[in-house]
This record gives sequence, structure tokens and C-alpha cells, in this order.
Amino acid sequence: MLTLTAGTILDLVDRAGLAAMNRAGFWAFCALLRDPEVAIAGCVFVEDLTGAIDVRMIGVVRSKENAFGWRMMQQVLPLRLQGILFTNQPPGVGVLWAVVARFLSPKLRKRVRMLGKNPSVLAALVEPTSLPVAFGGAAGVAPDYSSGVALAGVRATPWMSLA
Repeated sequence: MLTLTAGTILDLVDRAGLAAMNRAGFWAFCALLRDPEVAIAGCVFVEDLTGAIDVRMIGVVRSKENAFGWRMMQQVLPLRLQGILFTNQPPGVGVLWAVVARFLSPKLRKRVRMLGKNPSVLAALVEPTSLPVAFGGAAGVAPDYSSGVALAGVRATPWMSLA
């Protein structure tokens, strides 16, 4: 289970840059792939779009770094995505999705769902013990969990110089 809150990510992009976020995401995904269950069955990506209505989001969506990140997800990483679920999407995201979906592979497009603001819709699709409390589930996750996963991916890669 991968979870992300758009508003928080925009703040991180402002501080670190989207290229740095792509690198951190890459290593987090590599760390996930070391789990045999994830490597075989895949994972679900849940993004809460609260805070996504922001002028900064337009810049992120239109950037070369964003296009690179999506290409990496689709063509480079052997991560099996069971689905990408969006919650709390603001008005107008449907139009944006219609544009973005044209650039995704048909296989990925089928796995992406806009769930709206009703938490019971997400609960029906995802095991509550796999979903963090912040997303309405029961999994307790420490604030530094994501960065820890990304660093574990770097450390477990033999050709990286990080000890």
C-alpha cells in the first residue's frame, strides 16, 4: 500500500524539487520490490487529493519531471500496480484526468479510479489494516516511514555508495 496526500507533496516539491521527489519515489519502490508479496501480487497506490487545487499543481503536472516520473513508473520499474485510487478529488479534476489519461497506457488507465469523498468507497476496495489511519484505515504509520522506506531501497542496492 502506497499512500500520498497531494497538499503535503506540493510542499515537499517546493522545498526539494520534483526531480528529487522522483528519485526518492524510485528508491521507495525498489525497497517495496524486495518484499516477495509485493513483487508477486503488486500494490495499491492511494492518493488523497485534498489540497490539490493549487496553482503549483498545474506546474507539476505540466513539467518534464512529472512526465519522466510517469514514464519511469510505466516502463522502467517492474512494480506491479493493482490499482491507483484517488480520494477527495476537487471539482475539475475529472477534466484534468481526461487529458492526463490520454498519455497513460490502456492497462494503467483501467486501474485508475476516482473515488470521490465518501470514505466507505475506499474502505470497500482496500483492507482497512493496510490503510493508514490518516486515510481512514487502521494501520499505524510513523511520520518518517516513507523516507525510511526510500533510504532502505538505497541501502539495499549494492552499487549505491550510501552505507
